[in-house]
Amino acid sequence: MTSSNSDHDPADDGIRDGLRRLPMSATPGDVASRVRGRLRRRRILKMAIALAPVIMLVTGLLVWRPWVANENAPPPPEIALGTAKPLEPDELMALFAAPPVDSLAILVRRDQVSVAALNRLEAKE
Repeated sequence: MTSSNSDHDPADDGIRDGLRRLPMSATPGDVASRVRGRLRRRRILKMAIALAPVIMLVTGLLVWRPWVANENAPPPPEIALGTAKPLEPDELMALFAAPPVDSLAILVRRDQVSVAALNRLEAKE
């Protein structure tokens, strides 16, 4: 605070003077280089944390090599097509029929019950 402020408080002068009397050590000359070093170490750490999963993934893929065929593995078994028995017409109708849906009368009744319950709650209040 400067003395030109209109809200100058004399109690602040005592606090300011007391703080100025406290011994303070001088700022070391190598503060800038220490700060740069700390920022550099943080940046390297963040980069290492970000790259670790990528490196692990690439290493795992190179070791596993899923794109290379395994010569020792037996060939997959042949699947014979057309061995399923034909479906009966009734089974086909049930399979491709529309899903069962509640009739509108049931839905209207549920709606009326809900409205009646809400009306009873409002009447109690």
